[in-house]
Amino acid sequence: MPCKYCGKPVVLVPSAAERAAKTGGKPSDYTRLFPNHPECFVKERSRQSVELMRSINQRTNQCKA
Repeated sequence: MPCKYCGKPVVLVPSAAERAAKTGGKPSDYTRLFPNHPECFVKERSRQSVELMRSINQRTNQCKA
């Protein structure tokens, strides 16, 4: 399954099949649970936070004028 942020494949270690064999469930349960790279998720969340802070700052500055 590709990461929705960068498009590269997400490789689980241990694999989804190994996780399913050890703890139960189907391998697809684990691929759905971990659909993205953690680094990509954090980078996107940070980008969105900065965007939100900038928009709030712009609105605040417009109100003061």
